[in-house]
Amino acid sequence: MDKNIQNINNLAKNCVQNEAPHCVAACPLHVDIKALTKAVADGDFTAGRQLIEKKMPFAGLLCRICEAPCTSRCSRNELDSAVQVRELERACMDFGSKDPAVAEIPPKKGRVAVVGGGLSGLCVTATLLKRGYSVTIFEALSVLGGRRREDVLLKGVWDEELSAVAGAQVICNTVVGNDVTIEQLLDEFGAVCLCWSSSKNSKLSSDAFDSFTFQNKEKPTLFCAGSALGGVYEQAIFAAESGQRAARSIERLFQQVSVAAGRAGEGVCESKLYTNLEGEQPVTPLHLDADGAFSATNAKAEAARCLQCQCGECTKSCVYLQHYNRHSGDAIRPVVKNITLVTGWGYRDFNSFIFDCTLCGLCGKRCPANIDMGQVNRFAREHMVKNEIMPLAMHAFPLRDMEYSVNDMRLVQNQSGFEQSRYALYPGCQLPASMPDTVEKLYGHLTENIEGGVGLIISCCGAPAIWAARRTRRRKHGIHCEPTGNRWAARSLL
Repeated sequence: MDKNIQNINNLAKNCVQNEAPHCVAACPLHVDIKALTKAVADGDFTAGRQLIEKKMPFAGLLCRICEAPCTSRCSRNELDSAVQVRELERACMDFGSKDPAVAEIPPKKGRVAVVGGGLSGLCVTATLLKRGYSVTIFEALSVLGGRRREDVLLKGVWDEELSAVAGAQVICNTVVGNDVTIEQLLDEFGAVCLCWSSSKNSKLSSDAFDSFTFQNKEKPTLFCAGSALGGVYEQAIFAAESGQRAARSIERLFQQVSVAAGRAGEGVCESKLYTNLEGEQPVTPLHLDADGAFSATNAKAEAARCLQCQCGECTKSCVYLQHYNRHSGDAIRPVVKNITLVTGWGYRDFNSFIFDCTLCGLCGKRCPANIDMGQVNRFAREHMVKNEIMPLAMHAFPLRDMEYSVNDMRLVQNQSGFEQSRYALYPGCQLPASMPDTVEKLYGHLTENIEGGVGLIISCCGAPAIWAARRTRRRKHGIHCEPTGNRWAARSLL
């Protein structure tokens, strides 16, 4: 691809419109909070529940004990207070219907031993079971759940939630390190994931594991997850995410592909999304019921507080982008495809989009990434002219009109009573045609207040040639302005 075209194409990467909202970037599981709050505000709790369960394992547990890191990055913090996402998730689980459809996954080769039946171990297990692998849980206690089993917030939800690991073999009252060694498990299973408590006596420290894939640096079939890693992984939401991530690493091991490659989007990340809060008003957050939950009515009202963060700065003052329902980053690649399409191998169905832009540059002035669709479309038109793929009829009339305006209809004269003029008023052709009274008043004001004479030039500035990407034709006909350093100077005709 031509270097200039490649540079234009790369501009799309700078667009922040498609960046994740900051709340989603802060959530290690990347729950689509924007879509979730929209669904709840519309009263569709079932759709909200599906969005949660798509990303969040053991959603009935986590919607009660999640530390909600998303709220610290909520844009509403700059106005009043964050949207109460965790409570909205619980409302979805309480009022939404469970999706009964469960696709059968063909069994795959690969047996995994999960040491510890706490939250992270359960997440490792549930994730691998969904993908068809055989899992055996080794739990030191008589029941699964670990230290959160007796959490008062989780009373009454364990039985239903544990159905997600019903397909696993569970061996309770078995202490790995005493009743069975890690080496024995490594010999028997294709992979072993340690999900025991951080206080567990072990010769293996968290430093022995890769900080991203959680794979042991010396034993590639040994992994770790949850509080055994220490730090933020002591928290419920991060423990759950570490279990999912360890499960993905184990699956990659079984698939004999790179455990680390192509995983930059996992876990907490940063977002460049810009949201203009100008004009947004503070809205008082809704109160929870006595049991710490929302009623359906209050949940809908609280969800409506979400700003539905997006950038959209380029479209706010551009009727062109509004008409095509696109933003700059969304339009660049189709433009590039349109101008690089090999003749006879498809249709250039983006011609109208390229030609309808007035090249004003307003979108680039507003865009936080300085993406100017005027420059993009001007380049596209020039490329099409150069490669003789510009439809000739597209600018035929404007170009003929320009020739007429710079020849037969051009007016160039000095100020009355002057043989030459020091200055000139050059309003082009459209302004005198559409607002002649204004031009007349302006010219009168200038002649009365400026010494040395003010000439008058009424002629096409050559804009149609610019719109048609024919620069040489613009220079050939009539008056035009050229940049000289930081100033613009009209070619002297007076």
